[in-house]
Amino acid sequence: MNKMRIFSHHQENLMDYNNLMDLVTRQPVCSFATVDADQPRVRMFWTWFIDDNGIYFHTPKNGNAYQQMVKNPKVEFCYFEKSESDDVMIRVGGEVVFDNSEHLINRLLSDRPFLKDLQKDKDAKDVYGIFMLKRDAIRVR
Repeated sequence: MNKMRIFSHHQENLMDYNNLMDLVTRQPVCSFATVDADQPRVRMFWTWFIDDNGIYFHTPKNGNAYQQMVKNPKVEFCYFEKSESDDVMIRVGGEVVFDNSEHLINRLLSDRPFLKDLQKDKDAKDVYGIFMLKRDAIRVR
């Protein structure tokens, strides 16, 4: 029977950032929670990438998730990894920072070329919202 490891800020063996980077790279799909007025909203999200600066995502600017984050930038993600020896669940929270800089837009369209077809004749900066949780602002719960 598998054991479940849940990382929390109350634990002495809190997952360090390098281990978080490894887990997110192996398991990029997560549950993503925002707030809509006074109601929580959860959906599945595909992490774009994680590096020494933080965890990066993108979403359409005309979507509910983007609009909710503009109103309230506090979010939480939950990653889960199942293995033969134990299962790991980690909650990551913080305030998102939006960054539609040209180098990130170019990387997004290079990493995910299928997005070019979805934007039609519009500028990618107007269609996609790139956001991140900065490493120094991430709270592991």
